[in-house]
Amino acid sequence: VGAAKEAARAQISQGADFLFHDADAAGLGVFAAARQAHIYAFGANRNQNGVFPDVVIASAVTSIPAAFLKLAAEVKAGDFHPGMIALGMKDGMVHVVINPRLAARIPPAVMARAKHAESQFEAGVPLTSIN
Repeated sequence: VGAAKEAARAQISQGADFLFHDADAAGLGVFAAARQAHIYAFGANRNQNGVFPDVVIASAVTSIPAAFLKLAAEVKAGDFHPGMIALGMKDGMVHVVINPRLAARIPPAVMARAKHAESQFEAGVPLTSIN
């Protein structure tokens, strides 16, 4: 937690005004640094909106159990092929949860762009094609 907080502070000192972590419990340090700097952060892997409700504006929630069930079904059906497996919004394995306490702070134009990008991801449009 301490190292993540220091890393977040370093990013903030270099001009970051929004933080996104992928650090499990160390993410608490990122949220603490964001709170001290009066900026927002994005939760990762599970709904972290309630962890620092005044800081976490939204969370990217992954459905790990559903991913394992999908792979187990492929193995059982004899359809599994080993290799790099990428699952995301298109597969229903990742979704964004907006923090209702902070939703009003997201400008309507930003929310519209985010919803558009989300619908594009769900449709399978590659990141490089989304504007």
